[in-house]
Amino acid sequence: MTTTVTCVAGPVKSTVDYIMVGQDDKAKVRNVRVISSEECVPNHKLLVMDMWFEATKCWHRKFEPRLGVWKLKEEKICEEYRCMVRDQVSGSKVERPGCK
Repeated sequence: MTTTVTCVAGPVKSTVDYIMVGQDDKAKVRNVRVISSEECVPNHKLLVMDMWFEATKCWHRKFEPRLGVWKLKEEKICEEYRCMVRDQVSGSKVERPGCK
């Protein structure tokens, strides 16, 4: 097994840089390599990791009809809507004048 040298300080070469990965993501790591031509901080080389992620399927969402807010401009429909909201908020279906 060869080690990747990430830190060079004079004649001493060592591997001291790490990439922290969560326990669940360990299996997704495919390759870790050192780019020796790039220095990110003095005496340290750039460490690069490849990870594998599966694409999730995008299922079509159930169609939800748009609200017809333009209909609320009519006074009769607007009042019916107010009564419906009032009844649902209060939790009771009390007959009010002007409400169905």
